[in-house]
Amino acid sequence: MYVGAYAFTAYDLDTYDDYDGDFAFVAVHNGFSLAPERAVSRKEFNEWLGDKWMKPREITAQEFVKCKLNLGECWSQGHGTPSLVGPDHPDAALERVEVSKATYDRAGVGKGQGYKFGEPIVEQVTANQYQAYKGLGTKGKDRLGNYTITHYYTQKWVKPDSGRKYYQAQWMVGIAKDLGALGDVVGGQGVAWNQPLGQSVTAFGYPSAPHPDGNKPYSGVTPKWCSGKTYTKSVQVNTFKVETHQMLKCSMTGGADGGPWLIKYNNSKRTGYVNGVTSVFADNDGNNRIDHISSAIFDGEVADVYNKASFKDTGAIVTPQGRAADVSTRHRRPAPRRFAGVRAVRAFVRQVIRR
Repeated sequence: MYVGAYAFTAYDLDTYDDYDGDFAFVAVHNGFSLAPERAVSRKEFNEWLGDKWMKPREITAQEFVKCKLNLGECWSQGHGTPSLVGPDHPDAALERVEVSKATYDRAGVGKGQGYKFGEPIVEQVTANQYQAYKGLGTKGKDRLGNYTITHYYTQKWVKPDSGRKYYQAQWMVGIAKDLGALGDVVGGQGVAWNQPLGQSVTAFGYPSAPHPDGNKPYSGVTPKWCSGKTYTKSVQVNTFKVETHQMLKCSMTGGADGGPWLIKYNNSKRTGYVNGVTSVFADNDGNNRIDHISSAIFDGEVADVYNKASFKDTGAIVTPQGRAADVSTRHRRPAPRRFAGVRAVRAFVRQVIRR
């Protein structure tokens, strides 16, 4: 997963909704992936800010005898209605009973019937689970905005019955692994500006909208492309305050918005230079079918916006230990190299599209 840190747009688009500046560049934090779960101490579990949960581990009766001295870590489960006994009964088995917060707060501390069973356990849940929960636990949110349910337990000492099982709590946390910069992981395209019109270009996108006549040939799931030369003259589209757009003959419909236009595209390497993004769709021959798309012309203003995004500090959002990081600690990207009016960068995710 990669998280955008900052988005940069042209002043005229942001201020006047002028589609001559219909493009944006986004500075992206380092990505992360979810690593295997890890067992930790109860102290580390309580301090963990990320995903965490308690996982029961079945143990033997002999292990339970040793473990039950540490209240809150071990318990048993059986069938039927076993007889209650005191905690010092030689065969006493400890069960845990979920109760309300009020009952837990009134319970005593130490070993005893109805006394507190360890510390409350905080469970992280989804929004749907949070809304549907009707149990004895307390619903809330942590400081990161995660939905939580806090469960409270008291002790129930019983005489063991046949078929009883014994469990020990394992305190588990979810670990996130830093993946580094987006371009270093998945590769990317170059970006070019101040290029002449009339060049061969390949435009990619995920069209999904129907044509004006209602025909819907695209799903929005399968990537599509158009290839050809842009018109040698810029076009105007008054509806969107467009005075200078480049245009390409193409039948992709809405949903392909924002798809890259690549010049000098090498199909075998899947690489090229982004010199536009799909902005406006047009029916030029009046048959109620989209037949042209247009893009802002990548000029010096595009370069200025790109530079702001390219040199914005970003960084890891998880620590080497797998915790959430302080994103105020950034690292600065090295300056990219220039040649022939084209800056070679790895600013865009390469779309691996097979023709």
